[in-house]
Amino acid sequence: MRSLPFVVVQAMGLPWQVGMGAIFWGAVGLLLLTIFRVRYWMIANIPVSLRVGITSGIGLFIGMMGLKNAGVIVANPETLVSIGNLTSHSVLLGVLGFFIIAILASRNIHAAVLVSIIVTTLLGWMMGDVHYNGIVSAPPSVTSVVGHVDLAGSFNLGLAGVIFSFMLVNLFDSSGTLIGVTDKAGLADEKRQIPAHEAGAVC
Repeated sequence: MRSLPFVVVQAMGLPWQVGMGAIFWGAVGLLLLTIFRVRYWMIANIPVSLRVGITSGIGLFIGMMGLKNAGVIVANPETLVSIGNLTSHSVLLGVLGFFIIAILASRNIHAAVLVSIIVTTLLGWMMGDVHYNGIVSAPPSVTSVVGHVDLAGSFNLGLAGVIFSFMLVNLFDSSGTLIGVTDKAGLADEKRQIPAHEAGAVC
């Protein structure tokens, strides 16, 4: 979601402030859908098979992003994606981290992701790919962003499609996560209804 305003900025030639404003109005739309229980009605009427599909699809999408960021797969104009440079230290660490998570998760070890991060970080530090810069650091300044979002400029009919797209992405992203977490944690009731679904829209 964080990359979508930049896609809009590049494709439509809009200022980044307008792109961020479109995300804001999309979030407001999602909040209104939740307040008037439209979102609740949509989730309650999604078939179980489609719920599983949405959750799995989001997981696969996140997995694709992880493989791309690790360099395991790279863009290819002919085949869309292709295998990256598997001789690179960083790529091999990404592959190793993936297998660590897969093996530990298959054994129901809940700290699989944390163990993978620790192991790959230590190996990367030993190979010189990870550099120690201290334990505590100040977060980057937000003064260049806070107060610069163009809410008025993004609230117009010409950007209705963009705002609607942002709202849909937020809707399915948050709903898929909500469905997956509640099913896994056993929080849904006997009718597979999700409690306190309004909190997801506010967050």
